[in-house]
Amino acid sequence: MERPNERMAQAFRQLSRQLDELSQRLRVVSDRMGWIAYRHFNCPFGESDMACRIWVRFRQYTTRN
Repeated sequence: MERPNERMAQAFRQLSRQLDELSQRLRVVSDRMGWIAYRHFNCPFGESDMACRIWVRFRQYTTRN
């Protein structure tokens, strides 16, 4: 017979795996949305992933060229 702590630990591990999967999906969607917005502003810092991430992070301080 399982002890309550073991059941809780198993449930926690399952939820943790689901959270990891969801956060990975969210990261992909966020990157895609960032690139769409970055291209809309004509890639002001160049066409690299790092430039896009910097722009997305600080975009409220940039202006359209």
